Amino acid sequence: MNDLFSYKPQSGSSGIILYGSHVVAEIRDLSLCNVRFRPGGRIVFGDEVPVPLYWQQYIGHQDPERRANVFCEVACVHAGEDSIHLQCSGENESRTVRSIYDIVITCKGNTYVYDVEATFSIKPGESWYVEYNRDHGELEFCNLWPQGSFTTDRSTAKLYEACFVQRGATVVRIPHHHLESSDKRNVMMAENDRFMWLLEDENPVLEMLTDHAVCAGLCAYMWDAHFAYRVTSGEEGILLSSTDAFRARFALYSIDAVTGKSLLESAWTPVVKELETVPVITLPVNRFSKCLREYDEPWFDLWPWSVEKDDATDECTHLLDRARGFDDNGSLRIDHRDRGTSRWVATALGPAFGGPPFPEGARFHLAAHILTRQLEGQVSIALRLHRPGRGSVYDVSNYEIYRSDEAVSGDVDWSRLEIMTPPISPAPDRVHIVLQLSGKGSVWFDNVEFLTGGEA
Repeated sequence: MNDLFSYKPQSGSSGIILYGSHVVAEIRDLSLCNVRFRPGGRIVFGDEVPVPLYWQQYIGHQDPERRANVFCEVACVHAGEDSIHLQCSGENESRTVRSIYDIVITCKGNTYVYDVEATFSIKPGESWYVEYNRDHGELEFCNLWPQGSFTTDRSTAKLYEACFVQRGATVVRIPHHHLESSDKRNVMMAENDRFMWLLEDENPVLEMLTDHAVCAGLCAYMWDAHFAYRVTSGEEGILLSSTDAFRARFALYSIDAVTGKSLLESAWTPVVKELETVPVITLPVNRFSKCLREYDEPWFDLWPWSVEKDDATDECTHLLDRARGFDDNGSLRIDHRDRGTSRWVATALGPAFGGPPFPEGARFHLAAHILTRQLEGQVSIALRLHRPGRGSVYDVSNYEIYRSDEAVSGDVDWSRLEIMTPPISPAPDRVHIVLQLSGKGSVWFDNVEFLTGGEA
C-alpha cells in the first residue's frame, strides 16, 4: 500500500506533517520546523531557526507590528497519496496586514519538494510603514538557516563550506566567513535562480519561482539567508497602502553530494575588497600583520574588528595600515579631519562566538601601543562588559566600561596604554575591546593584548 500524506494538528496553530509513518516536518506558530527532505532523512532545517511561513520586515522584525504571525491559522486543504496542501494565514498585532502561505509538499523519487506560494496584503483603508534596509530587501518572505551550518561548539563539526548562487550556467560561491562583505549583500535573484548550501550528503536549495526580482542577503554571523523584496527607493522608508500587494513563489528541496560536487567545481569566487581591508581578531595579541586573504581557508573561525561612529563625520576614516606598526608593518588607524568620536571594536569574544566562557571573578587586562599625529583631543582604550540579566546584549548602553588613562594632544610616539579591571562577578557574557579617538587628528593602535583571569 502506498504511503499517504497527512496533517496531525497539535495545540493552537501547530501540527505535524506525516508521510505514512515518517515525520516530514512540523509547523509551530507559522514556522516550519524539523524539515526533512527524504523519508527517514536527517533534519536539515531545525527548530532553533525555523523557516518562517509569514511575511515580515527584516528591520525590527521582533516588533509584533512588523511580522504577520501574531494571529495564526493553519488549514489542511488537501492530503493524499501524491501531495499535501496546507494554508498558513497570519496577521500582525494590529491586524493591519495579512499574510497567506500555500505550501504543497510532494514526494518525488524518495525526495520531498516543498512548493511555497506567499501573498501579502494590507487591509482597505490601512497603511504600513516599511523601514529601509541596506543589505537586502525590506519585505521578507523567507529566511533559511540549515542546521549545523554555524556552531559555537568546538567539538561539533561545522556543516557546509559555503553558499552558492546559480544563475543559468553561472555558479557564484560565497565563502563562509564573518566579514560583512559586499558579496553577502543585495544578492539579486530572478526566476529559476537557485541559492544553495554545499557540500554535505544533503544540500538544501531554494529555487525562485517568481518573476519579480528578489534582493537576498547572507548573514555574516551564522550564514542564514534572507529573501525579500526591495520596496523602498533611496535610503528612505516607505508607507505602503492597501493598493500595494505582493506575491512570492519558491521551492525548497535538497540535492545529493554528487550533484552538489559538480556545482561546486564549476563555481567561481568573486574578489571582495574586505578580505584585504578588514582586520581579523587574534588572541591574545592583535598585531594586525595579516588580512583574511592571507589565512588559509576555511575562514569560519576568524572574526573581524568593526567600526563604530558617534558624531564622526564623513571625513572620518578607519584603516588596516600595512605600512606602519610598533614592531612590524601592521596596525589599526583612525583619521579624523574634523572633530568627532569613533572607534575600532572587537566584539566577537567569548562563548557566543566559539570561545570559552569568561571565568567567574576574573580580572580582565587590556594593553595597546598607540602613536598619534596632530592630535587635538583624546585617545583611549577600553573594555565594555555585559553581565547576564542586565538589559539586552545588543544595546551597549547596558554595558559597564573600564577605560584607560587618556593620551591627549599633539604628536606622541609609540607608548603603551593599559587597563586592569577589578574582579568581575557575576562573569560577563560579552566583553568588547574598544580603541577610541575623540577629537581631531590621527592615531595608530598596535599589539593590542587581551588577557583574562590568572594570565594578567
